[in-house]
Formats: sequence, C-alpha cells, structure tokens
Amino acid sequence: MKIFYICYEEISGYNGATRHIAEISKNLQKLGHEVQLCAPLIKGPVMSYPVPVKSIPTLGIRFLRATSYAFLSLFYLPFFIIKFKPDILYVRSLPITPLPVLLSKIFRIPCILEVNGLVENKNSRNKILNILLSLFQKIEFRLCNRIIAVSHDLKSLLSKLYGIADKTDVVSIGVDPEDLSPIDKSTARRMVGLEPDGYYVGYVGGFFPWHGLESLIESASIILNDFTNLSYVFVGDGQTRSSIYKQIQERGLGDRFIFTGRVPFSEVCKYISAFDICVNFYNVTKERIMKNGTEYIGNPTKLYEYLACERPVIISEVYNDVIGKLAGTLSVNSSDPKEVSDAIIKLISDKSLAEQMSKDGREEVIKNHSWLAMAKETEKVLRDVLNK
Repeated sequence: MKIFYICYEEISGYNGATRHIAEISKNLQKLGHEVQLCAPLIKGPVMSYPVPVKSIPTLGIRFLRATSYAFLSLFYLPFFIIKFKPDILYVRSLPITPLPVLLSKIFRIPCILEVNGLVENKNSRNKILNILLSLFQKIEFRLCNRIIAVSHDLKSLLSKLYGIADKTDVVSIGVDPEDLSPIDKSTARRMVGLEPDGYYVGYVGGFFPWHGLESLIESASIILNDFTNLSYVFVGDGQTRSSIYKQIQERGLGDRFIFTGRVPFSEVCKYISAFDICVNFYNVTKERIMKNGTEYIGNPTKLYEYLACERPVIISEVYNDVIGKLAGTLSVNSSDPKEVSDAIIKLISDKSLAEQMSKDGREEVIKNHSWLAMAKETEKVLRDVLNK
C-alpha cells in the first residue's frame, strides 16, 4: 500500500504530535507499506527521518506561516500526489486548509483523517478565524472517507457535534518500549547530571495553560520543608514557562526546581529514568467538562512514555474518563494542591507501592500501547477503506 501522509507540524522538533507522526509513519513502513510524509518546511530541511519527506515551504514570519503554507500547498500538494501516485491519503487534520480532502476527491484517492482535537477547543480570540477554521473542519469531516480519533471521548464528541460516529474509528496513542527501556536510576542521574541521592518529581513536555503545573508548584510549597532532599525537574519549554518560573521564584522555591529546557528525544528516557515520580496533569475539572460540552482533554503521549520507562505516574482524575484506568498511575484532583502533595507523599513513603506501579505500568504499555500495535490498528482502517 502506498500511503501519502500529510501533516502541518514542525517535524524537526520534539513533542507529542511529532512523535506520533514519526512513529505511525515508521511502523506502517515496518509493516511493509510505502510511506511518504508531506510536512511544512519551517526551520530548514529535516536531515534524518524514518520515512521520505516532501516539504512545502513557509514564510518565516510566524503569523504568515499558516497562510503561506495553505497558499503554496495549492501548487506543491497536487504535484507530490501526481508523482507519488498513492493508494490512500492519510491526513493529520489541519483545518487551516481543506485542500487535502478536496484533492482526494479530484484524484479519486480515499482519504483518512486523523483527528487529535477540535477547532472548538482552540479558544482563538479572532472570531473570523474561528468561523473559517470551523468551516474548513466541517469540510474535512464531510469529504473524508474515514476518521481516526485518538480516544473514545473524542469520538463521542465528534458524534455529539457532527453526527459522524459511523465513520469514526479509535486508534490510541502509543509508545516504543524498545526506545524507552528503563535505565538504572543511578546511571540515568549520572547521565543527566542529577545528584545521585536526591528524590525527584519530574515533568517532561510542553508548558501550556492546560498542563496544570501551577498546582504542582503550590503542592511543592506544602511538602518541601518536610522533605529536604526532594526536588522537581521540568524538561521542556513553551508558552507558560516564564510565568511558571516566576511563580516558583516568588514562592522562594528556586533552589528546589530544575529547568532543563528542550532536550532531544534521545535524552527523554534518561531524564524519566532519573525521576522517582512523574506527573501528567490536565487543568480542567469534570464539572467544567460537563458544563462546556465541547471540552476535549486529549490522550497524552508523555503518559505512555513515563510508563514505558517504568516510573509511577500521578495523573489528573479526568484522564480516567478518557483512557480508562491505566496500571501504573495514581489519579488525583490535580487542581487541589493538597491532594497532589498527599499523592507525592504516599509514593515517597510507600516504596513497595511505587515499585509495583512502575512494573505494572511498563507491562501495560508493552501489552496494549506499543506504536507497532497502533500502526496495525491504523492499517486495518486503511485496508477496510480500500476494500470498499
């Protein structure tokens, strides 16, 4: 099967989205398919990637990037499709332009749309832009042959808002257990420069308002005086990093928090393995989800990466409704700093519980959440569409 995978992500960077794209592409290729990826050219050409990459240029000016990509796609995408002659288009939903699904109709090539979120959740202040993106999204949903949602609650939301449950399948997020095999804790700490005798609560990922790191900082204020060797390590960068850093300094906790900035994916396993506890929060309550009606939480890649590295994870309780109860996790109301601090103390105090959670989490990932397993589920959807 020849698969042309279209996305609008800066694939040279590392985050959950780029990892998802790379792993699905790589594992579909591993299953014997010919995969070609089409992505925007933002920070220069990608020198090494698991599959061949075709690039669409973009202007370097941030607010013109999407517009330039949408315009130049009119010329590049048809050329790439004609040259590659794919059996199927696999599109990571990009409502900045409905061109991929329109081209699928023009060239009579089936189109699968991978949906990771909705325009309704972007909360842009530009009403005209919201209306335009919502229109493009509706066109995508209407014209594609099948939709792959990354969680059951997203499928339910698609059904509620657009009535498209009958054309929507669920393929979850995965992880590569081989890439993220746990490293001995002492060795990992030596690799990343952390003190060998410390106790570390760690976070790896982006810094954005929905990640709930403010609550983690408040919980640190409660317990740090009682645990003198406890420190927090934040790996990553993003929109709220400066405000998070400011909050820490204002509370006088600067000497107990370590910021590494972004690190290559090859370093992620080392950092996670150096931690004692990992956290994965989402800054929303169940009540807000029920009230909003369009709130979508997401299925976080980093959660499975933590578990693959055999570390216990404290998660927001709302994730239980999204992905079910995962082995290796301890769920809390992450908007309550006291509840967060109690969970950290529980895992510090009960080493046998932490060790059992760590083992159970990795077993869960190997059994149910490998990228190869997710690629096989994706392959089933692609074959089903082609056979109709």
